[in-house]
Amino acid sequence: MIEQPRSSLFGTILPKTLAGVAVWVLLIGVGMAASGVAFFAFYQYKLSSLEQKIDDFSVQFDKDFKKRSKEFSALVKDSKAEIEKASRGPAARPTRSRFC
Repeated sequence: MIEQPRSSLFGTILPKTLAGVAVWVLLIGVGMAASGVAFFAFYQYKLSSLEQKIDDFSVQFDKDFKKRSKEFSALVKDSKAEIEKASRGPAARPTRSRFC
């Protein structure tokens, strides 16, 4: 019985004909296309997620800004009233004893 030479994994994987090379090129192209689709889908997911976060922040910022503006306007109004009251003179202020 004639023993066939033992082939290595490297020798098994390499194509030996032009058709084998064409199949390898085709498989590599399909693999690259599939990975491109996966990466693009992930990119689109992250982009839409980021856009949603930005929209949420924008809406919340507008609400907070309007609320803080109203609070600030009320504070300015109260401060002006307090300054006006204090500028009327000592008669408007309550008198305190120096010894209390």
